[in-house]
Amino acid sequence: MKSNVTTANRSALALTTAMLLAFAVVPGAHANEPLRSETVKFQDLNTDTPAGVQALYDRIHSAATRVCSESDELHKLRGR
Repeated sequence: MKSNVTTANRSALALTTAMLLAFAVVPGAHANEPLRSETVKFQDLNTDTPAGVQALYDRIHSAATRVCSESDELHKLRGR
């Protein structure tokens, strides 16, 4: 039996992934540090297609890289 992800499941998976990443807590964050975040918009994407899901993943990955890089730089500047 083959296991295939249906179009409806792909959309739900993409939305769920986006929501989980949006609410992820940055490990090692301290109470006196501002919470860093970035909004990832995907209204223009068709997440019913593999290309749309990949584009959303790429946007989420890029945003996470930028946010985490800022975190690393702040920690270096503060000597942590």
